[in-house]
Amino acid sequence: MAATREKEILGKLIGFNTISDGPNLPLIEWVAQYLRDCGLGAQHIHVQRPPAAEPGADIHANLFATIPAGDGGTRGGVALCGHTDVVPVAGQSWSTDPFRMVERDGRLYGRGTCDMKGFIAVALALVPELLRQRGALQKPVHLAFTYSEETNMCGARLILSKLREHQCDGCIIGEPTDMALVVAHKGLCHHIYESRGLAAHSSLQTSGHNALQATTEMLAYLFALRKRLSEEGPFEEGYDIPYTTLCPAMIQGGIATNIIPEYCKLNFDIRNVAADNMTAHIDNIVAFVAKQNEAMGAAKAPEGCGASITHLNAVPAFAGEKSSAVYRALAAAHQQAAGAEKVSYVTEAGYYQPLTPTVVCGPGSVDQAHKPDEFVDVRQLQLCVAVMRDAVRRMCGGEAGPSSTS
Repeated sequence: MAATREKEILGKLIGFNTISDGPNLPLIEWVAQYLRDCGLGAQHIHVQRPPAAEPGADIHANLFATIPAGDGGTRGGVALCGHTDVVPVAGQSWSTDPFRMVERDGRLYGRGTCDMKGFIAVALALVPELLRQRGALQKPVHLAFTYSEETNMCGARLILSKLREHQCDGCIIGEPTDMALVVAHKGLCHHIYESRGLAAHSSLQTSGHNALQATTEMLAYLFALRKRLSEEGPFEEGYDIPYTTLCPAMIQGGIATNIIPEYCKLNFDIRNVAADNMTAHIDNIVAFVAKQNEAMGAAKAPEGCGASITHLNAVPAFAGEKSSAVYRALAAAHQQAAGAEKVSYVTEAGYYQPLTPTVVCGPGSVDQAHKPDEFVDVRQLQLCVAVMRDAVRRMCGGEAGPSSTS
């Protein structure tokens, strides 16, 4: 039975330590072999390797696979999407081995059980029955599994070429939503601000240049921007915080109280609602840094002093459509679902939505993600199987399976 199959598959997936900075390739190779063992032709299974210049290119990979329609077609249909990497466990107090799944009191414990190998296990558990029904499929079913979602989204950007090639009618990303239907989330951009000064004895104030000064100016600018966004918007209802947020989160500077600091670093992020223009904020921040450097030059600051800004992994905001076929299929398959929700965390949906209508829906709660003793409820995993089976049938045809929540 599929209800047993997805649990067995999940146990296997949890056994692969796929922390983002480490390898996910062994897991991808196992999935590819599983698909071949199920009877899917090798020509429909693509292990997608990163460009050679990308860090981790030798240990990371995506997998994109297609179960063709009855007529052999591989375009259109629905894609079941998920990331294979997980967050670290270092420093966390686990009561079990995080990379050995343990079942206890109706819950499956292990790193990645809810975020988000549980959904990948569900998708893989459906493969044998989809292959048996292949003659009845009117449209293909795709699997899109990525790497490095938890860090830089490189896998998501790489797999866009496959989604574009196959012109999918819809994507379901199985992040842990407690099986609610999520149609929007904020965007995210991480930044590093760096200020360089000149070290000197703290008693010789005019002999050095304090790197903290420029950093405090940047902090004042950011907190003023944060206040303006909270008061003036733009606002988007449906979020707990219905406007763009800004968080100065980490600051590092100085090495001793009797030394003028020569270096300071500030990390901050911006999480924008879709109606807000992230590019405009970035441009304004860059302009502010340029003015700081001009001011330091005019004040004849020592050579080498100055400020810089680096933009890290930006994730686009996601704004899905309740009118899309994939949303309607999920809503019909899971009539008890909390629908059309908006969340503040980010997913790969911000990349996929411009290509194909996308919904985020999967087993487990985000409240359990990234924590020690992460778990997914067995019943919710089984519910996900039923809902995805029905949603795929509504999108792609095929035989009706056991009912879900209709």
